[in-house]
Amino acid sequence: MANKGPAYGMSRDVQSKIEKKYDEDLEDRLVEWIVAQCGASVGRPERGRLGFQVWLKNGIVLSQLVNSLYPDGSKPVKVPDSPPTMVFKQMEQIAQFLKAAEDYGVVKTDMFQTRARTATPSRPPRRCPRERAGTPSLCPPGAWVHREPGRDGGASTHRVRTVEKRCSPLPP
Repeated sequence: MANKGPAYGMSRDVQSKIEKKYDEDLEDRLVEWIVAQCGASVGRPERGRLGFQVWLKNGIVLSQLVNSLYPDGSKPVKVPDSPPTMVFKQMEQIAQFLKAAEDYGVVKTDMFQTRARTATPSRPPRRCPRERAGTPSLCPPGAWVHREPGRDGGASTHRVRTVEKRCSPLPP
């Protein structure tokens, strides 16, 4: 990361363990397989962990890879002409890749999840929707509904999905 300073103490230990686990031979084999599967048009990444991550980051190479596994005429992921530069567009492209990979037969627990790259402020609690609508509710009178970001990880847009929790009594 460009704006990240040097790590000290426990952070440095964790970072060094992560760097030791990175397998450059596996990276080479994966690049060779992706280029053989997709063709030379996908290019090659710069050598090293950062170059490989940047190569896959926008989702174009991943989309071309999953499309190459399907027969001609049935491409599940639309590949844009120019690589997306906005973060939410990149996440949409990767989410399309994940959906196509799941449809292809990859088990969902074996796949990664797209995560928001910026912190999303939590939304304030609000009145129980049933109470506001004047309909009978299992919630106690004056209950609040707490909302938090969803944990499904497969959001196809930049909006944060929300999950409503069980109603709780009104705060004092």
